[in-house]
Amino acid sequence: MDFTLFLTILPAVVIFLYGIENFGREIQKATGTHFAAVMKWSTKSNLRAVILGAGVTAFVQSSAATTIIAMGLVSAGTITFAQSLGIIFGANIGTTLTSQLVAFKLMDIAPVLIIIGFVLSLTKSKYNLLGKPLFYFGLVLFSLNLISLAVLPLREDPLILEYLAKTSFIPLGILAGFIVTNIFQSSSVTTGLVVVLAYSGLIGLPQSIPIIFGANIGTTILSVVVSTRMDVFAKRAAWSHFLFNLLGVLIFLPFVDPFILFIEGFGGSIAQQVANAHLVFNVTATIILLIFINYFRILIEKLIPSQEKEIVLKTKYIDSIDGKSNKEKVSAITEEIKYSLDSSVILFNENNALLLSSSGDLNKTSKLFSLIDLIDVEIKRVLSKMMSKKINSDETKSVVVLARTSKLCQQIGFAGKHLGELILYSKETGQNFSEEGRLALDMCLTKLIENIILLRDNFPVFDKKTSAQMRRNEKTLRGLINSSYKEYLVRLAKGNAPSGSIFSDALGDIQDVEAKIREIRKINQ
Repeated sequence: MDFTLFLTILPAVVIFLYGIENFGREIQKATGTHFAAVMKWSTKSNLRAVILGAGVTAFVQSSAATTIIAMGLVSAGTITFAQSLGIIFGANIGTTLTSQLVAFKLMDIAPVLIIIGFVLSLTKSKYNLLGKPLFYFGLVLFSLNLISLAVLPLREDPLILEYLAKTSFIPLGILAGFIVTNIFQSSSVTTGLVVVLAYSGLIGLPQSIPIIFGANIGTTILSVVVSTRMDVFAKRAAWSHFLFNLLGVLIFLPFVDPFILFIEGFGGSIAQQVANAHLVFNVTATIILLIFINYFRILIEKLIPSQEKEIVLKTKYIDSIDGKSNKEKVSAITEEIKYSLDSSVILFNENNALLLSSSGDLNKTSKLFSLIDLIDVEIKRVLSKMMSKKINSDETKSVVVLARTSKLCQQIGFAGKHLGELILYSKETGQNFSEEGRLALDMCLTKLIENIILLRDNFPVFDKKTSAQMRRNEKTLRGLINSSYKEYLVRLAKGNAPSGSIFSDALGDIQDVEAKIREIRKINQ
């Protein structure tokens, strides 16, 4: 191939990549916080999730980007792994937009979009936000047009034609699509190029379909790599993307020849047939696997097992509380507070595990605090609505006590999060706790967790036996804190306190939580 021709095609591909990347970024910027909100709303049903996954990917033109966003929402606890599946399934359908635009020769409108987008981005009107997305979208189509013009001479090159003909050998075609997609980190680039090559008469359906298969598998690698630093549920979402695309290819492999005949039956140019093959393949695979989505989820959970309980940022008892009586609302809020305390038990157990391990991260701890904080916000919302209406004196007292208790629970969660940050900070900075210090914190945390469990299990009514047990625990804990602090000062004086003030700060967090537990017990007696 002529080197000059190579220098013509490569910059066009670079422009395509630049346009795709910035188009997706500008769409996300234009939609702002609504982007994640739409993703969350879409998970209320599998079909809705598929539609929204397809729609979002059609805008950002990257199924990997959509999957990574879904993984981020799973990791943050905004949606569950199961809820992310529909979004991931739909993402593949959204990537077919580029090939359809190329097939229908919409590349010709690229200069118009570039000019309109540029002009709009310079104005101060309400349409300013549309300027850059239009500009970059026009750039994507313009680059494809450049590639289309650049490859026309290749129709006369026997070596190129011979190589492209070999991609009809399915394993070679899949490998080519896989490699090209991973080089450019975009299946849209690969499928766009395939349609352009078909449009130029260089390849037909038998050569295009295996490359499209390979591109579908190749686009999943980025999300799998990104997931290595995320929690198990985000990893499941990433591997779902890979397995979904792999299964789609495996489903179609035995029927490639009938599939080619089926697509040819629609008629149209070769470019349109290739684009249609891309669309039909992804839609069909999505429909088939959507039918078996629950079995698919179970398969992923078996392939990536975990005993860890998934944490989702959602209240448990007050979601559908509107229209209930005040008595029912008080009862639901009481259960929600117990749920908050249960989350605190898990949070402090996580801190203790982090303390005793050689490594760790705060993802689960941070997620637990976010849940506790959300519960407090939602309880306040319900209580505020109750107070806005006429309620009797007993109900008013209950509202005040519940509001204070909820806030104290939130403060317990905050102290737990801060304690986790201190423990991780000590590891990251090399200011590790001494063996004596680690043992002292372990003993304090064990007694603290015991009291939170008693609080959770007996709230809101504490009988004499429970109250006495909690007071004994409080006294024991105070004694442990005081003796631990004295021993710390001795070690500090001898230069044997590598954690420095981090140890005393950690004791302060534990003492603060103990005081909050005592206050909750007292105001509810």
